[in-house]
Amino acid sequence: MLDVGRSSVEEAVRSLRRLVENYGEFFDGSGHLNSEGRKVLEVALRGLLKEVRWVRGYARRVRRRMTYEEVLR
Repeated sequence: MLDVGRSSVEEAVRSLRRLVENYGEFFDGSGHLNSEGRKVLEVALRGLLKEVRWVRGYARRVRRRMTYEEVLR
């Protein structure tokens, strides 16, 4: 059971890292997520929230603003 949680968190971290490292692919010129970036972010947050409940505030803030700076936090 613990391995399942660990893998969903690791997958979420990989997705978030992918977002940050590929700025041009997932963000528009003003620094907001495009549609592909939103999909990747939602997959990452869903996996993270499944196992790590204390990130709910972060998830709420990122979903509301969807900027590069918020994803970096």
